[in-house]
Amino acid sequence: TEHSGTHLDVPYHFDEFGPAIHEVPLSDLVMRARVFDMTHKKPLEPIGPEDFEGAMKKNGMKLEPGDGAVVWTEHSANYYTRPDFGDHRQFITADGARWLATLNPMAVITDLVGLYEPVDVTTPVHNAVLLGGICMLQVTTNLKRIAEGEWYVCAFPINIVQGTGAPLRAFAARA
Repeated sequence: TEHSGTHLDVPYHFDEFGPAIHEVPLSDLVMRARVFDMTHKKPLEPIGPEDFEGAMKKNGMKLEPGDGAVVWTEHSANYYTRPDFGDHRQFITADGARWLATLNPMAVITDLVGLYEPVDVTTPVHNAVLLGGICMLQVTTNLKRIAEGEWYVCAFPINIVQGTGAPLRAFAARA
């Protein structure tokens, strides 16, 4: 499947005119990481614009167009620890997703299994991010390791022609 495990969603997933996996150049999948520490959030707590702004202010960080917006929740520690681990998680609000999209990152990168509120079937985060031409790298691990210092995230998806997403190898490299 295109959307399981650590994977990349591309705009084509929600936008028939957006780039598919095979159309995203590898040069676009190497990006400076800007980590938004949301580890203080508990499962089922929302992450909105004020949370992102607070994280930026706390760290003196600026998210530039083309950067990777890393939303670190430490949810990866919960993978497979309970039957509902995919729904028992923090989530990005629709407003939070729209806020991120206005900053035009290359990708939203997260350790979350899903990005939006588990009960919301309208997928507002996918709509805001993917329709904004931004990729989403989901279900990552070890984000704590890149929480400090300068890092780049590199993503190498399986090259699926007309793919809406793809499993991948992702790693971080110190800048």
